[in-house]
Amino acid sequence: MKSYDSTLKNWLNKEKDGVSLLKTVANLMYDKGVELVLFRNHLLEICISELMSLFSYANKVVNREVDKQDVKEGMLALHIPRIDVSSTDIRNRCKNRQSIKMLVTPRIERYIKRGRLYEN
Repeated sequence: MKSYDSTLKNWLNKEKDGVSLLKTVANLMYDKGVELVLFRNHLLEICISELMSLFSYANKVVNREVDKQDVKEGMLALHIPRIDVSSTDIRNRCKNRQSIKMLVTPRIERYIKRGRLYEN
């Protein structure tokens, strides 16, 4: 079992990585006109805690820690395996009352929820 200090240090390092990534995302957007998206979330529009949640979600989806490596001048490259999503997966997640937020666009998610599709 990890000690409190090592757990805290690990969390702080992850938050620092998140801050660095969001800073890079902002620089790319405003300096180069490049917009980055992770699981259908525009990275410029989220806070550190949301970014950490996306990483946590990615870890659960791929059943392992998401790898990251530093690249030129603070750029962070994320190696996340491709996820194949089928309509059956989405239907099953809805039936089991699991989130589909990261698998479909917000508009599709709203449509499915409002229509109570796939609940039975």
